[in-house]
Amino acid sequence: MISREKDGLRGHGWVSPRRLLIAFALLLVSSVSHATKPLFDTVEYKGERMAVWLKGKPWLELPWTPKLQEIRLREAGCSALGGPRGRWRLENQQLWLIGLFTCRGEVPLEAVYDDGQPIKGSWVTGELVGERGKLLCHQQYGPGISEFTTVLHLEEGRLQQVVESSNADNPAVPTFADLRKIYDDYAKETGFYVSDEELKKLFPGPSFCWSPEQLKHIRGQATP
Repeated sequence: MISREKDGLRGHGWVSPRRLLIAFALLLVSSVSHATKPLFDTVEYKGERMAVWLKGKPWLELPWTPKLQEIRLREAGCSALGGPRGRWRLENQQLWLIGLFTCRGEVPLEAVYDDGQPIKGSWVTGELVGERGKLLCHQQYGPGISEFTTVLHLEEGRLQQVVESSNADNPAVPTFADLRKIYDDYAKETGFYVSDEELKKLFPGPSFCWSPEQLKHIRGQATP
């Protein structure tokens, strides 16, 4: 339910509660650019397909062929950087390249590699980082923060270790209480307040990730 704390606001300078809600949403969204996100390699792990990147590098290397180069040249006009990217699978502790994709859709292996068979990722060494589970918040250029951050330690394409951590208390993930406080501060000058139900309708899904410093400031925990 939307309430108006002050009388006499309807008239000159009156702002409708609905417009105030929309303006508030735009204010939050404007803090994150809407440029198209880059493409990320994906790995099938524990029955899920998760976006991944090799620590220290934006993408995993793909075996070069003339056909791969042709696709890269065609993808230069795509708004999402990074294409084509690899579809990977972990099977029996081994990383396999099983397909490719671009911003325009899937690319079968046979369109790039002659025999079209899965390729052992024996050239991949390092920490493969991914987000798994329910999405908690969106990022401007990353895959977002999900329930779990999974790090796959690989040596020449062989899985050596898996380290998984929960993001339940990740300081970059805003809570509903954070959104509630931001809106209440935003609405103080107008005197319009909305119920939790109205605010949840405005933000039915994950919000954008904020920096830990921003959330500390919102929560009154910022260092003076």
